[in-house]
Amino acid sequence: VLRREGAWGLYRSMPTTLAMNVPYGSILVASNESMKQFLGVRKMRQDTRNLLPWYFLSAGLSGAVASAATQPLDVVKTRLQTQDCLVRPKRPDGTSMREPVTYAGDSTNLCAPKYSGFLSAVRTIVREEGWLALYTGTMPRMLHAVPSAAMCWGTYEVVKNFLQDY
Repeated sequence: VLRREGAWGLYRSMPTTLAMNVPYGSILVASNESMKQFLGVRKMRQDTRNLLPWYFLSAGLSGAVASAATQPLDVVKTRLQTQDCLVRPKRPDGTSMREPVTYAGDSTNLCAPKYSGFLSAVRTIVREEGWLALYTGTMPRMLHAVPSAAMCWGTYEVVKNFLQDY
């Protein structure tokens, strides 16, 4: 990457990664607090062990909300990070052949990256694949975010409540 795209190639998706992670974390925390209020967890004055399932449920649902809300940003980030910078041989009709091109220092096989940044990626994805392409992979991402957020924030709530008692 460094040889073909320069130092910027190593950081091309960093602004998009930050633009995705900051809203994701913000939405996760805000929705977790709202979800606890909606579920009435704050009003429950029970033993922390009885509140465990509610904390984990609230955090898991919040992970689903945050991941669904930031999915378009994740798609753009992933496309920027995984775009192929090698030219594939083309048939006379313009379609790509399936045989991979091997890079052996031949600069004639190189091309510019498909996406130069966030806006370029959004425009290209929408133009070539439509708006729904920005939501590709939403369900797998949610299935990953639910247990992750539940474990992280559920554990945080339990430890926080435990420490408040002492």
